[in-house]
Amino acid sequence: MLMFLLFIAGACVIALLAWGNQTYKRKRREAFTKLAEQLGLDIHFELPPEDWDRIERFELYKSKGRKHTVDLAFTAQTDSTRISVCEYKVIVNTGKNSTTTTSTVLLV
Repeated sequence: MLMFLLFIAGACVIALLAWGNQTYKRKRREAFTKLAEQLGLDIHFELPPEDWDRIERFELYKSKGRKHTVDLAFTAQTDSTRISVCEYKVIVNTGKNSTTTTSTVLLV
């Protein structure tokens, strides 16, 4: 009986952590969307393909890592210039030894 209660308690803790993480991500998206609207910028939660072409030219992209992602990008464009500010993440290694490095990248 004790093992069953411990199992239920563990499942509840995991469910609570997952719910908290999802709530944090949703509130973060809402806050960044509101900020982008106030500043008159476009917001993307995945980097547009034309910006991936530009980011692949840099050493940052060529660094070792098993996964390169952009979860948030602000873009603004004039007649001759496109500016993007993005949150660039690289995951290195796997399992317990994996680390995520986050960088803010400005593409002009």
